[in-house]
Amino acid sequence: MLKPWLKGTLQIAGTLALMALTVVVYRRTDWSKGFTPDGLMTLVAGVIAFIAVIIQIRSSSKQLHEQMGAQRAAQREEQERQKQSVATAILFEIDNFYRQHLGQVRDYLAAFERSKQLPGTVPVSAHGFVVYHGNASRLGDLPRELVGKMVDFYGMAEHYHVVREDYRERVESEAPQDQGVAQTQFQQLKNLISKLELSAYELSKELCSYLDLPFDPSVVEIAGTDVKTLEAQVAAIEKLQAAAMQQISAYAKKD
Repeated sequence: MLKPWLKGTLQIAGTLALMALTVVVYRRTDWSKGFTPDGLMTLVAGVIAFIAVIIQIRSSSKQLHEQMGAQRAAQREEQERQKQSVATAILFEIDNFYRQHLGQVRDYLAAFERSKQLPGTVPVSAHGFVVYHGNASRLGDLPRELVGKMVDFYGMAEHYHVVREDYRERVESEAPQDQGVAQTQFQQLKNLISKLELSAYELSKELCSYLDLPFDPSVVEIAGTDVKTLEAQVAAIEKLQAAAMQQISAYAKKD
């Protein structure tokens, strides 16, 4: 459908053409003698000219309409391409985070836990989540539920890095009180890793579905995770945390 301003322009052009035809016929016709051959020919020529103008207007209108339609289709295609690009980049950033900042740290902590010692440091570098923060303005174009899960995952991941850095500093400290806090943070890190692994698994699965990619270890490593065991671990963690919150609430009421 044409825009109002374009319709108005075409209507004005048609009206002017009709007025011009009327003026030409009037001036070329000797009305005292009725329609003369010259006047009749002028009228015919004017009608033909008017019809030609109308055809040209309609043709131009159709071409403009098709051009605008093609432009809108190209814009939609570009928007879809950008959404796919952002979702793909997020998917692989999550998988990289899983491999470099969860799987390796989990195994590292487990090795020290078996030896009944706290690890001296957590061997991972800082992670800035460049893709997520760099495309924050474009996330709103993705499905709302998917964006909500992304925000939850990255919020938990950034909290994990804060705990990890604080834990590392306390373990390296010689203060006795820091060692007690570090012991608590050691368990907190383990719990966060389990929750993040499950969140990364679920989010990666949804992103693969959105991108029409197979959810397979050949695409993203986390797809090979034993999700049943992971779900059981997270359920146990949440149960213990809920019980601890109830105890804290009970103590608070006594005080």
